Amino acid sequence: MTGARWTAWSGSATSRWRSGAARMVPETRNTPRRATERLAESPVPGRWGWGARAGPVQRRAARRAGFPVADAHLPLLPRPALAGGEHHMEPELQIRPDDHVRGSARARLTLLEYGDYECPFCARAFVAIHEAQRALGPDLRFVFRNLPLTETHPYALPAAQVAEAADLQERFWQMHAALYIHQSEFSPETFVSLALEVGLDLDQLEQDVGSEEVLRRIQRDLRSAETLQLQGTPSLFINGRPYRGSYADGALTLALEQLLRSGDPISP
Repeated sequence: MTGARWTAWSGSATSRWRSGAARMVPETRNTPRRATERLAESPVPGRWGWGARAGPVQRRAARRAGFPVADAHLPLLPRPALAGGEHHMEPELQIRPDDHVRGSARARLTLLEYGDYECPFCARAFVAIHEAQRALGPDLRFVFRNLPLTETHPYALPAAQVAEAADLQERFWQMHAALYIHQSEFSPETFVSLALEVGLDLDQLEQDVGSEEVLRRIQRDLRSAETLQLQGTPSLFINGRPYRGSYADGALTLALEQLLRSGDPISP
């Protein structure tokens, strides 16, 4: 691509993204239904240019978790905080064939997250989940679903679209990580640099990112979140039970390890 063509292409796409993002202003309480309604307003990205860098806080977190995302300083709970009482697996929490899954179906524990790529707490959870995956290995399966809170996070929905479009090129998890790593740098220019970084075909991405298939995938997750009456992110479930604990200082990993030691009978 020539420099002139790139400049014209990037500038036009950036204008479209920014005009779309400007329409995503707070009006009502964040709900999956409101996010679903805003899919109709979502900007359709074309090509972008970028130059995102991780900041000092992100670099500090990298020393511990290997990823330069926002550091986590949440209060610890004295023990794993799982919803008590008799357990019944909600149908919406059953793992679907088209879910984004890392890990074996034979894993003893399944961690499911409803997340927002612009949510700072989700970035902290991202670090904690990565640590847990390294610690538990084949005993942990991780599943991610989209819950973009568009009322407060104007780039959450575009980021979800980019991630789902990346999945069509078999690069979902690479883009998933890149989005959280560079969360503080979100802009139209950021998304194209990340696409190049993870090896996406930009022409294909431009076609896919606003496609019916990509929007259908996000709507599917939003309908699921609405059925579960989820109101915030991240919403985490371990083997179908809500996790209410901390993400800081290895708390999530500890909770998962304790469940393994206890021989938790609940299967995903």
